[in-house]
Amino acid sequence: MKKILILLISIPSIVFSQTGPTASFIFNPVCLGESISLTDFSYPDPNTGSAIVTWDWEYNGNIISTQQNADHLFSSCDNYDITLTITDTDGMQDDTTINIEIFCPPTAGFFNDIVCLGDPTNFVDISMPGDSSPPLATGSTWMYVFGDADPPNAVNPNCTATFNYAGLNSVLFIVSELHWNGVYCIDSLIQDMGIIDHSKVAR
Repeated sequence: MKKILILLISIPSIVFSQTGPTASFIFNPVCLGESISLTDFSYPDPNTGSAIVTWDWEYNGNIISTQQNADHLFSSCDNYDITLTITDTDGMQDDTTINIEIFCPPTAGFFNDIVCLGDPTNFVDISMPGDSSPPLATGSTWMYVFGDADPPNAVNPNCTATFNYAGLNSVLFIVSELHWNGVYCIDSLIQDMGIIDHSKVAR
């Protein structure tokens, strides 16, 4: 009888130990101009197994989605508190809030001295990081594409190139700034270079 009595007493404690579902999600860090993907990782109450039936994603009181998984494109780089609220079939709710950052891309820029045919031209990086606080983060990368020059490209922020032909030559410059969790934000520019042939100018 004692065993049966203990069993009957313990059943209500299991039934009434419901805590509801647990809200959880993950996201992929992104740069401005890219949609952030919000992936639901919530799970139901283990005691009841009641299915989760609604998802509400919001930031600053603005609903951005009612789907289980959401995508959203923010219009500015900033920090945002994103809240996921879930509800199960029993009407039990839970929510969780994660602060995310939309990273600002760098601003690519360089200057150079006079470009003369056959003479080395110096290129100096003046790019600005996304947070406007130089220098660019450690791990960032640079790429110059000079075209018809020696060398045709370079991966150092400051470098030298010698152009082989006079006239107009376009230089492509790409800057990739490293942010949190291996995310690179990229900016680029194309600048036309007028290559001067001094032998013809002298005439």
